[in-house]
Amino acid sequence: KYLRQAPWAALTPSIVMISVMMVFNLFGDALRDHLDPKMRK
Repeated sequence: KYLRQAPWAALTPSIVMISVMMVFNLFGDALRDHLDPKMRK
């Protein structure tokens, strides 16, 4: 009922969670690229 009156109340936390997951994913990729000796040439 409340979400019909204020849909941004669910949209804002969703955007934050997606952003945090993307940051962790990019950080993990960068860390792997930096530390994995097999990737270095």
